[in-house]
Amino acid sequence: MATRIKTVAVCAGDYMRVHIFPVRNYNGGRRLKRFKPSSEAQARYNRKRAAMYFADLLHENFTENDYALRLSYDGIDVDIEMAERAFKNWLRRLKRAFKKKGVELRAMWKTERGKNGGRVHHHVVINACEGVTDDQRAMRGIWNNGGFGGTSFVYIAPLEFNTNADGGFEDGGLTGLAKYLVFDDTPGKEKITACRYGRTRNLREPQVREVIGELTAKEASYINETQDASLLEELYEGYTVRSVVPEVYDEESENARYCTGLFTVVYLQRKEMVFNCVSKRR
Repeated sequence: MATRIKTVAVCAGDYMRVHIFPVRNYNGGRRLKRFKPSSEAQARYNRKRAAMYFADLLHENFTENDYALRLSYDGIDVDIEMAERAFKNWLRRLKRAFKKKGVELRAMWKTERGKNGGRVHHHVVINACEGVTDDQRAMRGIWNNGGFGGTSFVYIAPLEFNTNADGGFEDGGLTGLAKYLVFDDTPGKEKITACRYGRTRNLREPQVREVIGELTAKEASYINETQDASLLEELYEGYTVRSVVPEVYDEESENARYCTGLFTVVYLQRKEMVFNCVSKRR
């Protein structure tokens, strides 16, 4: 029996990520034995999937007019639990400030501290609100050092949607930010976190389309081996391919999953950006 190919297209804002993989794999007509990956490999895979979903939410809900924040504490060493309470209080104050301006707050965040030292801090992504997010003094006043008094530090910068000069989409822009926030496997830089991430309930979910048989096994193999995914530009009109990331999973792979075969992730972008505008290179 021929291998059937499944494509899962995740559309978020002006970006699309297409996963290409076999539904079942056969060896000479005989189905290969299923295997279970190691707990470490499965944990890495779960973190990778979480980072992708985080990036999808960012692309779907925010634009280059919105902001990335870092909230830190001055003169006090708080633990994760204290920081979580302080952050929730700040979030309520920020929602009230937005509401006064007639804007609904959208936000994603993560509270963390380096495993080998460092102070607790918060990474936050929020939508823009004229009169609030563009006023540094107002933002520092709302944070108020987490309610503990003293100097208030709020680092705020516009979100970056552009990628590097070579078009490295999978590691640039909001995707790179998502990877950094969700996990960091660099030795010595492991983090202690309150949770994987938090979000307001009003965020739009990315659109997911799953199809079996859209690509043949031969076409899927060609894309994996050559990194030429121009065929997808015909299937997904209005999008252009930015990069192709081939992967091979088998029983010997450290990223082993519950099935074997060729897996490919293709990153695409709208030819005409309508939701997230690409920043000009500074």
